[in-house]
Amino acid sequence: MYKLILSFLALICSCISIAQTSFYKTIDTDNSLIFATVTEAEGGGFLLAVKEEILEKGRNTGVIYKIDRNGNFLNNLYFSDTNNSSVRTISKNIGSGYLIGGSIDSIKNDRIHRSLFIKTIDEDLNIITSSIFPAQSDKDYFRKIKPLTDSVVYIIVNGKFGPYTSIHKYNRYTGFDKKYTMSANMLSASDILYNNSLDRFFVFYHGNLETKDQESAIKILELDTDMNYIGCEAATPSYMKFECYVSPFTDTSYVLCSRGTTKSDPNIPFKDFRSIYFYEKDYNNDTIKGTQIYPKVNPEDTVLYSFMLNSVAVNENKIAVGGIYNIDITPLWYNMNKPTRVQLSIFDRELNLEKQIYYGDDQTTLFGNDIQPTMDGGFILCGLCRPMGERKFNLFLLKVNSEGLITGMDEPQGISASEAVVYPNPGGQRFKVKLAMQHQNALLEMFSMNGKLVLREEINQQQTEINTQTLPQGCYTYRITAEGRKIAVGKWVKE
Repeated sequence: MYKLILSFLALICSCISIAQTSFYKTIDTDNSLIFATVTEAEGGGFLLAVKEEILEKGRNTGVIYKIDRNGNFLNNLYFSDTNNSSVRTISKNIGSGYLIGGSIDSIKNDRIHRSLFIKTIDEDLNIITSSIFPAQSDKDYFRKIKPLTDSVVYIIVNGKFGPYTSIHKYNRYTGFDKKYTMSANMLSASDILYNNSLDRFFVFYHGNLETKDQESAIKILELDTDMNYIGCEAATPSYMKFECYVSPFTDTSYVLCSRGTTKSDPNIPFKDFRSIYFYEKDYNNDTIKGTQIYPKVNPEDTVLYSFMLNSVAVNENKIAVGGIYNIDITPLWYNMNKPTRVQLSIFDRELNLEKQIYYGDDQTTLFGNDIQPTMDGGFILCGLCRPMGERKFNLFLLKVNSEGLITGMDEPQGISASEAVVYPNPGGQRFKVKLAMQHQNALLEMFSMNGKLVLREEINQQQTEINTQTLPQGCYTYRITAEGRKIAVGKWVKE
């Protein structure tokens, strides 16, 4: 009987441990957010490395936030100084603790002196170890820190403006540093991948080839573990232009996600239109399979931009690619004043697109920064958010299950999860309905505030323009259904 009880309790604990949580939370940070990255804590919950701008003082500060598994704020750790400080990376250490990479500036004789630091912290935000990494200039910052052992890490160091990028093998305890400095114009490196069987590193960057000039697009640099050059080649296609993020996939392949332009419509200026390229590649850097994620319609309001610090996450069953939908990348994205949504594209392990989901509302600007897999089979997303018209950015956290859904809440805090977007909102004589890529047909129904059906339209393409000239000004509710279920509900205002 005793053994039976123990077995029953073990079964309950097992079920609890794999139960998927989901939530959407915003955290009113002390200062205005600049960016955020996230990692899951071993004991449950999440740790975020955040860079904030102290608006009234014109300087920055670095913060670590601890969040519980339901998205509630628990504690924070500031790396403050009388001048600028920052944290750029956070990752699980080999062994125990979490690696933090950041910087603190000091001023002497009217010159800025930057100290880059690498610290390990525990889950209670106590600093366990700390080492100072030699900065080359006052513009240097950590882009990625990848632990190889408890003591040895591989580091990408970028400058604010190239060519200052270098790759380092660094011992945190002895201070031994061996580096590889790019000889060509390497504008910025964005990610680094280690393959154990080949015992080599792959560095993904934006710039020219090491051996010859080529247009500044995504390149792949191969180094051995002692920072010796092995090879360098261009990723394909050539119009993958900007940051590139990678994740190990199988024993013989990895997945790559890159921001870029599109050649789908020659009338679209490249600088005004971005899409996301997603590929599986083997370790010879040959493409196995890939796709391009982009709006297949006139991009008047449908610019798609990948997450700004990492846009791909892989778990046991699914792959998730994070995008920012409706972003205006010119002149300065952080000054734009219009709603944006997080677009999550869910793929199976064969790289077949299963679904796209849009998270947001018509009053909030959302900039996704990072996406990571979670131990329960879901995904955690983080980034910046602010109501339109406000200056200060706060932190958002979005935890979804393996299907990309927020479950257990009829009204998630401040956002909706939908498979169709209605814009502009508010609108005028017409508006548009954009369907997620898994839908080819849908039905739109619009109701007055007293529940009367005032408009009904069949939608049979990815984007459809709806004429509303016969509708008086006011507020309406809408419902969009496809395949017998609701895929979007909300309010629309005619001005």
